[in-house]
Amino acid sequence: MVGDQLTVERAVNGHASLSNGFTPEECLDGLHFEIADWHAGNKFLQLAFDRLYSQASSRDKCTLYSDRNLINRRNVKAHVNSAVKPAHSFFDLCLKARVVAAALEIMKLNSVDDTCADVAKEDASKATKKNYLDKLAGQIVNGYVLNTAEHKELANRIMGEQRDSQSAESVDFNECDDMLSYQKALMEYGLLVLNFKDALSEGDGERNFRCWKFFLLHLRNDKGSSKYALEALYMMFQVYALLSPKAAHELIWNRSSKLRNCRGGNIPLDLLLEFFNRLLKDAVKKLGPHASQKAIDRICRSITTTKDLMDRFDAELHIHRQSGRHVAKSSDEDLKKVVKELVDQKAMRHTPGRVYRRYHRMKSSFLWNFDIQDMHKWINNHKKYIETKRRAR
Repeated sequence: MVGDQLTVERAVNGHASLSNGFTPEECLDGLHFEIADWHAGNKFLQLAFDRLYSQASSRDKCTLYSDRNLINRRNVKAHVNSAVKPAHSFFDLCLKARVVAAALEIMKLNSVDDTCADVAKEDASKATKKNYLDKLAGQIVNGYVLNTAEHKELANRIMGEQRDSQSAESVDFNECDDMLSYQKALMEYGLLVLNFKDALSEGDGERNFRCWKFFLLHLRNDKGSSKYALEALYMMFQVYALLSPKAAHELIWNRSSKLRNCRGGNIPLDLLLEFFNRLLKDAVKKLGPHASQKAIDRICRSITTTKDLMDRFDAELHIHRQSGRHVAKSSDEDLKKVVKELVDQKAMRHTPGRVYRRYHRMKSSFLWNFDIQDMHKWINNHKKYIETKRRAR
């Protein structure tokens, strides 16, 4: 069974209340619950908004709220669930703008309309251009996403060589650059969110599961996401220990449904359920005064078959059902505006002494203060809870 975090939490507690049954049927053995990806994706994006989006940063150039004012995206809210689609499209645009700005900085270009001499040659083959693009992507990741010093520090803490290297290290705040650190933090976490969404669209369960491992660190490090962190941890427990190999394989790969016969036409199962809920509401509405509990139960049990029959009927009669998806206005001009602002402010270039009012002494990673010892203790505690069956989660 799949659902959002609250649904899974209630289902797990209800399942645990039946653990004293005398038969497998009474205990509902074999039933397991998994958290779905559409609601989780909204939660992951909310983490970014909580850290990087604030009305108080309107005067800080090259922040999300400043970009929102720059391109007049007034439908973007601080709470993602208040306007899900505008929040996702706005975040994707801002992330792409920073990737483009980073590429321009590496190639020493001043505008997206400029051309790079290395790939502008007429005799340059597709293979040459592809190799250059791969090299450029590696330089962007190494320069703006991967922080070698912080990774070494984290590795040392894991190996137990340093208990708290952050407090022992002296930081020269005169060399700090809040603007560049902000862009690095956005790119590091934003590319993970984008990778997660692309894995869902492609139906790549293994990559999706890999993203959940990384998100587990961010969820645990965020004090307001303890329940989602717990569900992410138990997903690891299910795959690696609690479920059979067959069930674990299904948990990894049965996370989306393909609605369109094209590349990237998959949607999460909980989003598909939202579509079925809309169909159910339409059917109940048309019952009018004849709506009863018995009629509604009958509609619920046959909703999948009813949907298939309706689709086949429309296909055989060549009835084209108009899509409810709105035609999105091209965002190229907005992208160019944000890129120009980043280039003009030299946001992707280290400039010592640049200070933000809202994000003072900004760190280049959300995980800069991650406590690995606390993480190990937390995991081991929940292992014991599973062995002793003291808690449902």
